[in-house]
Amino acid sequence: MVERCVHIAKAAGPIPATPTMKIHFTLERIKTRDGIELDGVFAEPKRKSGKALIFVHGLGGNFYGGHQNMLTLADFCYRNGIAFVSFNTRGHDVVSRFYKKRGETKKRMLGGAGFERFEHCVYDIDACIKFVRSQGYKKVFLAGHSTGANKVLYHLYKTKDRRVAGLALLGPLSDVVGQMKELGRRFNAVLEKVKKFSKHHMDEFVPSDISSKIITARRYLSLYTPGSREDVFQYYNPKGKFKELKSIKVPVFVIVGEKDEYLDRKAEELVQVFENNADSTKDFRSAVIRNAGHGFAKRETILARIITDWIKSIK
Repeated sequence: MVERCVHIAKAAGPIPATPTMKIHFTLERIKTRDGIELDGVFAEPKRKSGKALIFVHGLGGNFYGGHQNMLTLADFCYRNGIAFVSFNTRGHDVVSRFYKKRGETKKRMLGGAGFERFEHCVYDIDACIKFVRSQGYKKVFLAGHSTGANKVLYHLYKTKDRRVAGLALLGPLSDVVGQMKELGRRFNAVLEKVKKFSKHHMDEFVPSDISSKIITARRYLSLYTPGSREDVFQYYNPKGKFKELKSIKVPVFVIVGEKDEYLDRKAEELVQVFENNADSTKDFRSAVIRNAGHGFAKRETILARIITDWIKSIK
């Protein structure tokens, strides 16, 4: 029996976080199977349940950005015996530098949201899971925010990773829809210009007279081409296949802000589309957080509470 939608009641006002001062973060570094080194944080609870939450940031974000969400979520995890982990992906920030290590050789490379190849998120998430498991946590839950939601869903779709016990999609809004809203009638014309530019300059920045974004042609096409590998949330397309979501068998929790600025329809209608396409899971749940935007600002406590309650409920 599939769990039905759970809608969160409207909050009277901002709900302040009350951090537990006992929580202790350690700075950690992991290495992906293709040699990329990524930094992040790890917080262990005093009373361990054997469960861990990996939080994957969104497009151009990083593990310390939106720190109130991170601190509040880590705090609620601590209170409930859940380890909290968040690492940079190789797409952190717009443009960044990272190291690729092979044996004793260490090479500095450019990365960031403007450069990354979406499919490499599988390597980043796999390294996070390996780290968590090495610390003794057997039940791993993935929570991806915004484009991070695309990544955690794609990872599980591609790998069928049995180490993952549940999948939380936070603000899983389509980047294609966001770009359509931003460009309006110019959307198709700009996309065609980028395609033309990419024929000889795939890994070069798109010229400013085409787009103001600091982004390579390859990344632009990955993000904004309808039906691309990265376009896993095709709710804007009546014929969208949702093959990635349809394949997921573990519990799925979709959380959307009622006033998410990237919505093209009511939040309740969006989560219904997700529920209609979550064919393989026997445990689908959703929540619409009242008065919350895309980043869940001032609603961090509600977000943290429902995520940790969800993790606790899964045996």
